[in-house]
Amino acid sequence: MNTASNKEKAAKLHLEPFVPIIDKQMKYYKIIFTYLLLLTWSVIGSSTGLSEPDEKSLNTKASQLAIDKADSIGQNMLVVPGWDNLTGSLEIKTGADLPLQKHAILPGSIHRYDYKSINRHKSFVLYVDSTAYFAENGFGRPLQTIQHPSGEYYKGTTYLAYQGPKEDPYVCAYNHRTKVWSGPVKAWTSALGKTPNPKYPDKIDNHGRPALIVDGKGYIHLIFGGHGGESDQGNNSLGSYGSGRQTHLVSKKPGDISSWEILDNIPPFGTYSQFIKMSNNHIYLFYRHGPHQSDWVYQKSIDNGRTFASPVSILKHKPQKENPKIYDTWYAWFQEGPDNTVTSSFNYHPCSYSLEHTSLRVNEYAMKMNTVDDTWENAKGEKLTMPLTKESADSLTMVFDSKGEKTRLGTNLADSHGNPHLYFRYNSKSPAIFYSGWTGKGWQTSTINPPEYTFNDGDLIFENEDRTRFFASYSLMDHNEVGWWNSKDHGLTWEKEAPMLSSTEATYEMSALIRNAHPDARVIVAETPVNPEGKYSKLYLLGNSGPVKRNKLHLDKSGASQKGGH
Repeated sequence: MNTASNKEKAAKLHLEPFVPIIDKQMKYYKIIFTYLLLLTWSVIGSSTGLSEPDEKSLNTKASQLAIDKADSIGQNMLVVPGWDNLTGSLEIKTGADLPLQKHAILPGSIHRYDYKSINRHKSFVLYVDSTAYFAENGFGRPLQTIQHPSGEYYKGTTYLAYQGPKEDPYVCAYNHRTKVWSGPVKAWTSALGKTPNPKYPDKIDNHGRPALIVDGKGYIHLIFGGHGGESDQGNNSLGSYGSGRQTHLVSKKPGDISSWEILDNIPPFGTYSQFIKMSNNHIYLFYRHGPHQSDWVYQKSIDNGRTFASPVSILKHKPQKENPKIYDTWYAWFQEGPDNTVTSSFNYHPCSYSLEHTSLRVNEYAMKMNTVDDTWENAKGEKLTMPLTKESADSLTMVFDSKGEKTRLGTNLADSHGNPHLYFRYNSKSPAIFYSGWTGKGWQTSTINPPEYTFNDGDLIFENEDRTRFFASYSLMDHNEVGWWNSKDHGLTWEKEAPMLSSTEATYEMSALIRNAHPDARVIVAETPVNPEGKYSKLYLLGNSGPVKRNKLHLDKSGASQKGGH
């Protein structure tokens, strides 16, 4: 490329990411933009007829027409205005000068199918500043499986939610056709984190992470900000009081993450909010109706989340008969199953506020709901009386008796026959990740992790009848990883794939698998430095081929790098 004739006005030509340029029959240069081509132009003036693009759809044809028009009238300098023009490959006449208007940008698609094939023997490659992460303002522990889903794929776009600065909910969107990111957008202000506990002023309350679904009309819903609610918010007849306020947001327009409104249609006393959307677009919202000493409940909506029926208790909290100072309480996880069912796995937590509070959780349980009539049954098909008490749970829904040893709740799913499957962590002297599946006659339990691996969190998916996949974050002696583990014998044995992320300087936490996930975007992972200067994490969207990348320029422009304070 020649230097601009008016060098005094031209800024330096700056080419970034993966830009192959080849000589086409000694007549034309072909520029292939695979990530971002950042060009800085001088103002020369030209009549190209190039129309202003929208930064979201390819404008390759219009760009090429402008170049061809300039060539046809003998103009060897082309000026592009200072706005974003998303494009694929372009052909530029040999000998043409390319002075660019200052600060103009010409971003290219990151999808190889938007480009013509190139002759690698006649090409050279420059690299653009792209990132494997889509945001770096995840706050505290921005993700965890228990608040779910954290994302949903809907009509070509993956929508994502996470906890950002000051514990507020943030939303991003990735368009799989154009390969363009939007956000992050601060959707609202969370009540958590705004009035620090005087006893623990630096403690971050991560109980209000957002859950996200897209309703049948394309509107995006968020539930966030609750850790039991407070006494001045009304009477909590199904539990006690904590902090924060469970809040329900909906996007003002379908598929639009830029503006939101509150729907005042649920109680403020929720903790661990979980969305379930059925095939008929009925929405179930499951949550604990307060802090520890509260019932687990669900609310049902048949009008795309605009209204919800009153809470229905399903796991009952109550004082123990032998020691009334200790309450029967629960941790639970809910998942859409086949044939109009919702499956649940849960464990037991003996809770006391007046005695020494303990984090002990024991045993594992499972049950499922028929959403046609909202009745519950165990794995054997026996009907359950709700809300379930500790005594009924022990006799009718027990999957694993931990004999007083600590367990940690995992996720669950049902196979095509409706049989429940779940994983959980069993903290014996040698911590193990157990996988249990109902065979039709009983529970079959195996161990996923080899002894040298310590698992943190994970989620399950059935790829087909013969292959079960487990995505997990885990640790080895000197580093941490996230990646897939596979079983081809219904969970009896497991094999590890190559990790998708690995670090000796950071830890990983993950969301549950994205609802209706696109193969390129299955799960969100938060990467937090082991010795952070602050409390912020980088966020990755991982699919079958690894992280979904983002142009660094767009990352900075979006505010994804802005962390803010607490």
